[in-house]
Amino acid sequence: MGDLSRNFSEWEFRCHCGCGEVLVDPRLVETLQVLRDRIGKPVTVISGYRCFFHNRDVGGVPDSQHLLGRAADVVVKGVDPETVARIAETIPAFSNGGIGRYDDFTHLDVREDGPARWDEREEKAHV
Repeated sequence: MGDLSRNFSEWEFRCHCGCGEVLVDPRLVETLQVLRDRIGKPVTVISGYRCFFHNRDVGGVPDSQHLLGRAADVVVKGVDPETVARIAETIPAFSNGGIGRYDDFTHLDVREDGPARWDEREEKAHV
């Protein structure tokens, strides 16, 4: 059981650089919980909050939603990233936020400045 929601805990969103910093928007957690409930499988956060230095080191964009605690890169065992993105499109906070498609994960965010979509897969599927 999580300490932020039924299935998510604060530690999952900590910066991976070792600084120990964490910032997570409650709307992100609530919306990830909706996604998990719809998929019916655990949603693993592979990247949540990023401090400025970690974001720079991983090549994140300067205005990344990860810096604000509003984004998570996620994987779901047994579910391809495209399917995760399509399900996320049915959830208002993600459909009004950001959805990025990658080969091995899906970026999801609850940005406040309107929808954003991008596709960084090697072989882009018809979306």
